[in-house]
Amino acid sequence: MKKNRAAIYTTLSPDEIRTAVQKEARKLFLKYGIEKTQMKNIAESVGIGRSTLYRYYAEKEQLAFIVTRQTLEEISRNALKKTSADGIKNGFDRLKLYLEESVKLYSSNMKILKYYVEFDLLFEGKYPEYPEAKEFVNVMKNISGLTTQFIIQGIKDGSIITDEDPVLLAGILSNSILCTAQRVLPRSKHYREEHGSTGEDMVNKLLVLLLDTIKA
Repeated sequence: MKKNRAAIYTTLSPDEIRTAVQKEARKLFLKYGIEKTQMKNIAESVGIGRSTLYRYYAEKEQLAFIVTRQTLEEISRNALKKTSADGIKNGFDRLKLYLEESVKLYSSNMKILKYYVEFDLLFEGKYPEYPEAKEFVNVMKNISGLTTQFIIQGIKDGSIITDEDPVLLAGILSNSILCTAQRVLPRSKHYREEHGSTGEDMVNKLLVLLLDTIKA
């Protein structure tokens, strides 16, 4: 990792320093991983001392929650834009477009997918009592709520048929796609050799099969 850079953030306000820390942590986490990134690396990248960094974040895991939340929000926000296209009215079509666009964004952000794997393994047990962890949980609920809204809309307008709880169904759809993407997309070429289909083929086919089970 790179050593000291020019202290470009020393004249910034506390909020600006906090933003800079998050930005540099994200770069380092996605490049090296959470475990291999140390707080001193983040401080050096920002151009501040470790004592200054610790005044904002006591542990790098707090930043891991922030980075994960931000990247998931970005993917969800960009995928959501597709659902407002002209002619897209029923719940099923909105759900389909949202999930299809999510797959495209996962495919084009392989570093983020690999990062999510490490994040999931790091926080297998109970979440720590960080404000950042609680905010992460709330954001995850909001993101899942979008998928739930599409399903509820589809049930009401008749484009979706299901007896399942919309909240549970939303979680199954979203996590099935993300978990499969994490597994097969980084090894897409290997999957073509081993199974005759690329990782992208597999994720897209999974999405079609899942959506077929609820399409009216």
